[in-house]
Amino acid sequence: DSMGAARFCFLQHLFFYYICCIWPATFRQRNYKKPVGTPNRPRRVAYRPMDKNGRPMMGYINPDCDDGKKRLNVDHDERKQDSSCGYHDALKFSFVTPPHYCMDTRIKYPSRIPTFEGHRPLWPRYGEYNYVPPQRWLHSIEHGAVVML
Repeated sequence: DSMGAARFCFLQHLFFYYICCIWPATFRQRNYKKPVGTPNRPRRVAYRPMDKNGRPMMGYINPDCDDGKKRLNVDHDERKQDSSCGYHDALKFSFVTPPHYCMDTRIKYPSRIPTFEGHRPLWPRYGEYNYVPPQRWLHSIEHGAVVML
């Protein structure tokens, strides 16, 4: 029936979007290129407190690095361009943990919608926003959030 075919088509597109756009957020592609404009030795978060399970504590505020309030202009993109996700070798990946960068480091990405890159130590609270820079929402994606642009 036509409803079944339409539902299958929708689920197929949803699956490919997940495989190409969401899934790579937790893995690095093999042919990964360093983001344009990234410093050779960016300042990373020196102290990452661990939770009781040995994982980095989520939402830890380090005022010397990123408190979620100061120097927000570092990540703000005046252009606010529309973006789209393309299908690329999303299934070729290896496990790598993305680095956290403090607010004294500008982070630029090689694609308009990054799916896996270095990002800020703090992520936005779940909710609806007019604008959240990718440097923040990438951290949300790393921890399994759904980001709708």
